[in-house]
Amino acid sequence: MILYLEKPASYHWSGQFESPSKDWIHMSRELTDYELFLVTRGCLYIEDHEKRYEVNKGEYLLMEKTTKQQGYLPSDCSFYWLHFELPTSEDNQKAYEIPQQQLIEYPDRLIVLLHQLQDAARRYQDPLTSDYLLTCILLELYHQCQQTKSRQKQDLHTYHERLCTSITDYISYHPMENISVTSLADFFGYHEKYLSSVFKKQKGMGLKHYLLQEKMEHAKVLLMETDQTIVQIGNSLGFSCGHHFSKTFKKTTGLPPKSYRNNCLKVPKNP
Repeated sequence: MILYLEKPASYHWSGQFESPSKDWIHMSRELTDYELFLVTRGCLYIEDHEKRYEVNKGEYLLMEKTTKQQGYLPSDCSFYWLHFELPTSEDNQKAYEIPQQQLIEYPDRLIVLLHQLQDAARRYQDPLTSDYLLTCILLELYHQCQQTKSRQKQDLHTYHERLCTSITDYISYHPMENISVTSLADFFGYHEKYLSSVFKKQKGMGLKHYLLQEKMEHAKVLLMETDQTIVQIGNSLGFSCGHHFSKTFKKTTGLPPKSYRNNCLKVPKNP
């Protein structure tokens, strides 16, 4: 739902409901304004002309105008309800986007504001006061949803960081295995494209390129510290033939494996 709140929303009425029995079902009617539900116990089963909703404890639901609002299953629950109208949008207004349904972290904040609204509506009977209190409720809902979205995004980023660390650790601990993007995807339980996309976002390079880079680094160590032939080193790193390994090594480092080994051997180990 998109809110344009340069002007306050218009309050109609609100209340708190407790189902009289376990068999209670929401009435069938036309909804001529907007309605907010905030469930505090149980689950509300309600539908409109397009979709069915299950609204559990701690969740809210924003329903737009519809020709059919009704329950579709018995709902043993409690909830706050709030009917209102939104102001029309104008050019250059800030838009506040609120998901239609979501679990919120601090429902008590909304409940306090709902009680203030209901008390003010009875006590003062001033439409403008009620409208601004209603608008505060909608903005509180918006900000809670934004904080949840931001935290989820941060949690996902942290998870992706841990996943990429696990990938690089696995590659480092298994230098002699013929590791590929496919084998990594199978080991970590993700699709190849997803794993590659996450890795590139986190590390700034493709997973295939990183694997090749690590193989070449290990090849340098083998060339300097062992007497293995070029073909043996290439085979140990998963290359089909010595020619393919030599070509890849030269493209990566600028030198053929033999030249790299000879140049390193010329450098004295001690000063």
